[in-house]
Amino acid sequence: MGPDDKLKDVKYAMNTRMFLLFAGIFLLFNSVTSTIPYGFRWLTVTKIVTEYEEKNAENPDAASSAESDEMDVAALIQDMKTLNITTDDLRTVGIANIVMAVIRIIIALVCILFANRVDKSHITLAAVITLAVCEVVFAILMYFKNSLRIGSLLYAVLLTGFLLFGAIRMRKISKSDPGRILAVNTARRSPSASGQTPPRKKSIRERAMMGSGVPDDTAPSEDDAPSEDKE
Repeated sequence: MGPDDKLKDVKYAMNTRMFLLFAGIFLLFNSVTSTIPYGFRWLTVTKIVTEYEEKNAENPDAASSAESDEMDVAALIQDMKTLNITTDDLRTVGIANIVMAVIRIIIALVCILFANRVDKSHITLAAVITLAVCEVVFAILMYFKNSLRIGSLLYAVLLTGFLLFGAIRMRKISKSDPGRILAVNTARRSPSASGQTPPRKKSIRERAMMGSGVPDDTAPSEDDAPSEDKE
C-alpha cells in the first residue's frame, strides 16, 4: 500500500468513526431530552383525563369545577372524541415513546463505544439494523394512534441513516482488513516507543540563566570536555 492509499484509508476510517460518533451522540441527546419527556407527558395527560372522567361519572357538578389548572380537561376530552382518541391510546403512546427512548439510548451507547472498533463492526451493524426496524414499527404505531410527528420522524430517519451508513462503512473496513482492531489509532506515541531519547527538562535555574543572558556556570565548557592524553 503506497502513501496515497494509506492516506485515503486513514481519511475513510476517520470519516466513518465521525459518522458513528456524532450520530450516536445526537441520538442519545434527543432520546434523553425529548423522547422520554414526551412519553411521560402523555402518561400524565392520561392520568388527568382518567381522574376527570372518574369524578365526572361519580359527581358531574364536582368534576366540572375540578379541572386542571394547566389545561381545560373538558376541551381536551372533546378534542380526543373528535380525533377518535381514547385514554388507552394516550397511554400506549406514552409507554411506546419511553420504550423507544430506552432502545435508542442503548443503541446510541453501542455506536458511541464502538465507533472506533473495527473488530466490533458486526455488533454495531446489528444494533443499527435493530434500531431501523424498531423505528419503522414505532412510526407505524404512532400513525395509527394519530400521534405521528413529521419533525420527529425526519429526525429519526436522518440519524438512523447516518448510523447505518457509518456501520456499513465500518463493516467494509473489517472485511478488507480482518486483523484490524481500531479504525483510527488515537493513542499518542511516546518518544521512547519511537526509539527517540526524550529531551532533558531544564531546571528553573537553567531557564532563568537563558532568559537573562548570563552564562550558566554549570554548563560544560570546552576545557571541561574530555581530551586525549598529551604526550
